Amino acid sequence: MKKIHLIKPLRYIPRSSKTQSLYDGFHQVALRLYDPDLLVHRDPTQKSTQIALCSTSLRAIQTAKSSGEVKLRNTELLNEITFDLTKLLSKKEYGLFGSTLVRDRFIEAFISDSLIESRDDIKFRITELITLIKELDQEVVNCYSHSFFMKVTEAYISSDCSLFENPIILRNIQIWYRSNFKDIMEKT
Repeated sequence: MKKIHLIKPLRYIPRSSKTQSLYDGFHQVALRLYDPDLLVHRDPTQKSTQIALCSTSLRAIQTAKSSGEVKLRNTELLNEITFDLTKLLSKKEYGLFGSTLVRDRFIEAFISDSLIESRDDIKFRITELITLIKELDQEVVNCYSHSFFMKVTEAYISSDCSLFENPIILRNIQIWYRSNFKDIMEKT
């Protein structure tokens, strides 16, 4: 049985300039128009000898390297799900409710298949990622990815792969409310 660790990038500032609002910065990041640098870089205390899978985003690569990963295999399969923040909520709503409302609206857009990236494309990426992980000759696989992709992947696996046939499941999955974001899944 393989252990898969889904690891979120370390903290970053999504703004491309000091005058840009967080909302506008997150909007650019969600559309992949801006790839921010990490807020803090750290030197790893130990180096890993295993292959780690990593999103192609700068912040995911930097996080993996900061965690001591030496053998990185970058793959677009782990990139964040593409969505348009302005289609989910307004700048005013973001100012009032923040990421909680982003998460709620993302779930509803996923269910209605109205994100920029279709559910079929997301499912394809997840199934290809699972195939890639199974092909690796190691028991533990670290995957450096992003919030929404990680949560949808975990929901897919924890729903016995039925999420895309019944996307409303995403509303009820408790993974959205965990305080520990370094999710660990076990799947054969």
